[in-house]
Amino acid sequence: MRTQTATSSLGEVLGVSGADEDDLYAAMDWALARKDAIETALAARHLNDGTLVLYDVSSAAFEGRTCPLGKIGHARDGVKGRLQIVYGLLATTAGIPVAIEVFDGNTADPKTLTAQINKLKTGSDCRGWPLSAIAA
Repeated sequence: MRTQTATSSLGEVLGVSGADEDDLYAAMDWALARKDAIETALAARHLNDGTLVLYDVSSAAFEGRTCPLGKIGHARDGVKGRLQIVYGLLATTAGIPVAIEVFDGNTADPKTLTAQINKLKTGSDCRGWPLSAIAA
């Protein structure tokens, strides 16, 4: 693991100071398998009819060549020429995350927004989220 992570107190505070990369990948696999249920529970807890939903898009460059979503795209962090992924986060006005979606690294921001608005409007991917109005 990177030195900054290994020397921080976060692992100790969370009780996972002995975790290695394999443990972290296993945790991500566990969370991904439950993503729909997690997002549904968060929406039920934090969203009400007509709730304003905030949306932010960012990207993350990474090392490696095997991620199918990794593409050369607009580098928001200024690191050009590296594979990246794009991700969009739906949150409440208090900044509480409700859902996240990951896109190909060369996906333009407007295309991610359209996908998220359609998700909220149709309910096809939001598993019955209690939203009746969309503010975009």
